Amino acid sequence: GNVNSVRGLKLLMSHAIKAGEYDAAFGYAIRQDSIQKGQGLPIFDFARQCFDRKAYGAAVRGAEYALSRYQSGPFLAEISFRHAEALAKLGRPEEALAAYQNIAAKLPTPADRSDAYCGMGELYLDQINDPRKAAIYFDTVITQAPRGMSYLKAVRLTPLCYMRLGDYATAEARL
Repeated sequence: GNVNSVRGLKLLMSHAIKAGEYDAAFGYAIRQDSIQKGQGLPIFDFARQCFDRKAYGAAVRGAEYALSRYQSGPFLAEISFRHAEALAKLGRPEEALAAYQNIAAKLPTPADRSDAYCGMGELYLDQINDPRKAAIYFDTVITQAPRGMSYLKAVRLTPLCYMRLGDYATAEARL
């Protein structure tokens, strides 16, 4: 079609996502973004909606498109995390790890770094099967940011790391 209104393209994009037509939805997002002079919101919205519908491949595509074009902006942190999480959900731990390392290196807030370290810890624990490295990342979260969801998750998962290593004394001490 020849729809050139932002509202029309937004509706078409949402409908295409609900119908599982991710290529068409991505096209609508790109057209919407170009009409809005490349602010990135439509691409972010595409990736978020795909992620929420567990269409992780499409979410990665949208996130990679956005991250290649926008190095700053209000959506950078969230799209960076969605990208890393979607890669992890697709069973691509090495790429997810690189995405989290990129977040830790580039995003300025301690909370973002903490969330990235926690994500790396979860990858090492659940997918890469290296509980020793997972414990190191969780300990970093616990010492650097003693508050927030990542802190609580790190406190909860650290004993599991030591249990998997067979170090029950340390696991018990961390409970």
